[in-house]
Amino acid sequence: MNKKQENRFSMYIATADFCEKNTDFTAPLPNFSANLANLKTTSDQIHLIAETQATDTSGTTAEKNDDNENMVVLTADTSRKLTAFAKLNKNQKLAKEISFTETDLRRLPDTILPDTAQLIYNRAQEYLPSLADYMVTEETQATLLQAITDSKQTQSSPRVAKVGQVQATKQLAELFVAGDEALANMDAVVEIVRLTQANFYAGYKSVRKIIETGNRKMSVKGLVTDGQTGEPIKGVAISFWPDGDATKTYAASEASLVKKTANKGGFYVNSMPAGTYRITLQKAGYAEQTLMVYVNNGELTTVDVKLAKV
Repeated sequence: MNKKQENRFSMYIATADFCEKNTDFTAPLPNFSANLANLKTTSDQIHLIAETQATDTSGTTAEKNDDNENMVVLTADTSRKLTAFAKLNKNQKLAKEISFTETDLRRLPDTILPDTAQLIYNRAQEYLPSLADYMVTEETQATLLQAITDSKQTQSSPRVAKVGQVQATKQLAELFVAGDEALANMDAVVEIVRLTQANFYAGYKSVRKIIETGNRKMSVKGLVTDGQTGEPIKGVAISFWPDGDATKTYAASEASLVKKTANKGGFYVNSMPAGTYRITLQKAGYAEQTLMVYVNNGELTTVDVKLAKV
C-alpha cells in the first residue's frame, strides 16, 4: 500500500471498531449494519492483499541466481573437457561451438544462458562413448542436465512474483473503491441522528477523519501472540494515543490511529511522529492489554505482545 492508502485503511479500521461498539445507535439506521459488514469484509481483504504486497521477492531472485551460477560452473567444466577432446581429435567445428569460459557464460543474458548450456550438454551427449577418458560420463551429464532444468524452472519465478505484485495493486485499488462506497452509505444515514445522538455523531465524525502520518519510514512493527500457545493472533485491534496516560480512560474516538493484526499476528505503522504513545490491544476472548511505546525519528520500534485468554 502507498501512504495515502495506509492512512485510509487505518480510518476504515477505526470507523468499524467505533461502530461495532455503538450498535445501540447504529442498528436502527437503515442498511447501516449491512454497509458496516461490507466495510469489515473489505478491510479483511485489504489485510490479505497488503500481506501479498509485502512479500519479499528477493528470495526467488536469490534462488534464480544460485541456480544460474551452479549451471555456469558445470557447463564451463563440461566445455573445457569437450574442448580438450575436440583439439586432440582435430574437430575444429566442435571446438568452436562449445568453447565457453565461466566468464563468457556469466555475460550471457538469462534468456540465452540455459540454451547455451543445453547446447554444450547435447554436444557432449553426441560424443559420450568417447569421453570417458575426459571425465565426461552419464553421471556428470545427468548432473548438468538437472542444473539446466533447475535454472529454467527458477528463471520465471521473479517475473511471476512481479506479476503477483501488479495484480495485488490492482485488487487493492478496487477494494478501496468498495470501502469508500460502504462508508459513503454509512455517512448518509448517520445524518439521521445528528441532533438526537449528538455525542455518537461527533465520535463517528472524529474516527472518519483520515489522519495523515507524514513521510517517515516505518516507525512501529509488532507481533501479537497467544500467551499460552505462542500462536499468532489475527484481528487484534491496536489503538494508539499520543502522549497517552496509562492510568487514564480514553474514548475510542480519541485514538489517533487504529491498526489490526494480519493473519500472522503482525502489524506495522509506516509513519508516526516521534513521541510517547499509549497503545491498547483488544480482541474478543482475550484480556485487554495496555502499554507505553516510545517512537524516535528514523528508528524502528519493535513491539511483541502476548495476550492472555479470558
